[in-house]
Amino acid sequence: MRKFKNKEDGNVWINHYIVQKTLGKGSFAEVKLCKDSETGTLYAIKQMNKRELKKKQAGNGKSAYDCVLEELLVLQRLEHPNIIWLHEIIDDQKKDHIYLVTQYHSKGSLGDIMIWRNKEFEEHNKKCKSEGKLEL
Repeated sequence: MRKFKNKEDGNVWINHYIVQKTLGKGSFAEVKLCKDSETGTLYAIKQMNKRELKKKQAGNGKSAYDCVLEELLVLQRLEHPNIIWLHEIIDDQKKDHIYLVTQYHSKGSLGDIMIWRNKEFEEHNKKCKSEGKLEL
């Protein structure tokens, strides 16, 4: 695994992926938009610190890292049009990071979509209540 800043072009690279921009940050990870330098395909790369994940408890005596490993076992086997596809796992032993290279979805995160959809339903329910009928 190589993560480096190219002195010639100033780009940050993760193996053969060129980092384009940060898409988001969460409590466990940072997600970057990256471009495969060989094919030009865009991917989302989620970077997680294994040491930090191991410190965080996730219930049932498991760490957040244990939960990530379980999720990866499932994601490696799944192939469905409604699930973001896991392309590659890059395990950086030297820097204690793990990188999940996934299909890039340009319409935002699932969390963003759910917030938008919930607001849409709330508006619909308010309208129905004010008209004296509630349709579910």
